[in-house]
Amino acid sequence: MSFKSICFNTYLFFGLAVCIWFTFAAAYGWKAPDLGIVNNSSSGRSYGGSYGGGK
Repeated sequence: MSFKSICFNTYLFFGLAVCIWFTFAAAYGWKAPDLGIVNNSSSGRSYGGSYGGGK
């Protein structure tokens, strides 16, 4: 096997794994962890989470 073929197969495998992961996450309603990184630009508060008790 060539290096190019190995890279493509690895890329394909991880791409499919991520798609399957998100499919299960959507099906079972898994929530993403709130790390406080994504902020609302208008109010400066992070979405959700338990740190700010946003209103």
